[in-house]
Amino acid sequence: MSRVFVGLLAGVVADSISNCGGSSDHIAVTSIVLDADASGGPRKGKAFNIIASGVLDKAHQHGTVVIDANLKALGIVNEPVALTQKYDFLPGLAAGPASITIGPFTFPRSIPGELDFNGKITIVDENEEPTLCLDLALKIPKILDEVSLEVESKCAQTDSDHITNFQNPDNQTLTMDLDEDMDFVNLGVDISVKVPLLPAVNVKLTELPIAFSPAIPAGQILFRGLDAASAYPNFMSVITVGGSLQLSDKNGDQLTCIVLDDASAISV
Repeated sequence: MSRVFVGLLAGVVADSISNCGGSSDHIAVTSIVLDADASGGPRKGKAFNIIASGVLDKAHQHGTVVIDANLKALGIVNEPVALTQKYDFLPGLAAGPASITIGPFTFPRSIPGELDFNGKITIVDENEEPTLCLDLALKIPKILDEVSLEVESKCAQTDSDHITNFQNPDNQTLTMDLDEDMDFVNLGVDISVKVPLLPAVNVKLTELPIAFSPAIPAGQILFRGLDAASAYPNFMSVITVGGSLQLSDKNGDQLTCIVLDDASAISV
């Protein structure tokens, strides 16, 4: 799911997210609005929003997501990204109107070079029926006054968190308990990304508000990935990431905190 989120977040310039689905899709996209200007859209350090809405003609709990794209980022990466992932998501998405608002979001000025993400995301349901198709075309140019930031701190899970009891029994299934209905997440990012022979790149987002409807009801949430077929960029086998991701609700209370261990490489 995190890879899907990164793909969706990539659409941040004019026409960078477009509906490539047909009339038979189970999610009918009614609107995708990007407050990007005609000169090429947001720049690093400039806030923007992504607002999308649609209608689901049936509940969605099981399916397959396919990502076929190319990523150019951090001044060091220029490789294809491919993913075919079956999944279960419970309680899932209920039939009816749906919407998501991402932002206001400011792309970090500390990320060097250009950022390009071009490709397509498609989703089918458990019956292989088309559910959603999005074309993505991102290009955020480099800026002259890129700055370097230090990772400041790592958050910690607490007894008062609204998301608790994380369980990962078989490396495919992740369950957690949510003690309140959730229709908003504010994501704080404070991480450092390191590739051998090159300086670390620091990525800091004070806040990334994400509002969505319908809400995820309180109770157990389950994500299960099945039969993945992927082709990840080569750099993913040696990259190290340290820092933390903090998720908060609309009242500013912590939902949970994810601490990333900078002592170990990400392996896929």
